[in-house]
Amino acid sequence: MLVRKKVRKNRYKKSTAPAKTNFKKVFLRCFVGTGLLAGLALFAVLSILVYDVFTQSPYFNAKDIEIRGNSRLSAQDVLDQAGLSLGDNILSVSLKKVQDSVTAHPWVSKAKVRRNLPDKMTITVTERKAIAVLDLGEAFLMDAQGEIFKRFEAADPRDLPIITGLKFSDISVAGEKMSPVYEAVYEFLKVKKEYEWALPCSSVAAIRVDRDMGLTLVSREPEFAVRFGYGDYANKLMRLNQVLLKCNKEQGIEVALIDIVDVDRVVVRPREEV
Repeated sequence: MLVRKKVRKNRYKKSTAPAKTNFKKVFLRCFVGTGLLAGLALFAVLSILVYDVFTQSPYFNAKDIEIRGNSRLSAQDVLDQAGLSLGDNILSVSLKKVQDSVTAHPWVSKAKVRRNLPDKMTITVTERKAIAVLDLGEAFLMDAQGEIFKRFEAADPRDLPIITGLKFSDISVAGEKMSPVYEAVYEFLKVKKEYEWALPCSSVAAIRVDRDMGLTLVSREPEFAVRFGYGDYANKLMRLNQVLLKCNKEQGIEVALIDIVDVDRVVVRPREEV
């Protein structure tokens, strides 16, 4: 008996039936996409119109610009540096741009700008504190962080100690390590500020730097020199105060030179011996 073998269909044979396209779905997708684009365009136009309305409205014009933290700079100095004036629309002002403009002033280390709706602004500045003048052939100001921030000008403070003996290669640039002699000067000035009672900064006329021998301080009135050498400045300043009290008040000695390089072996030379 013969059995016929069932022939199976080839599932992988490409169908010759025409592809059916769902035009309705395509139309809906196109319609939705067009609607979204139109909505985004309308939103952008409305945003621009709203921005223009607010940034041109006199309701937001500055009636008061408060300056805080300034002592050396006048309020007008800060306003001129910021490029602001009363009547400016505070919403049209870029806070970042104003902040960058203010901190570009050599006497300003930090600035913060804030809007106070609807018609006020506040600029808070942190001014640099000059602690010394560096004589490098040209005179420059050093701030409390040890950075050189501007050339010395006629209007700058004149009661600062003048530092001599340094070179341009010693100068501290922000982010770079100080040279050993520059670091010694900076460290002395920091410690000196903490021990103001020992010898007021205003009475220091100059600090001479010798790379081998260290620092020598020259006072203003009365004029005398103090050899500090390097390091241990706190103990040396306290010892100096004791020596000056003893010489000037107890013994009436007019001092010309004090060698305090070794805090345990202080040498005092009266003026008539120099």
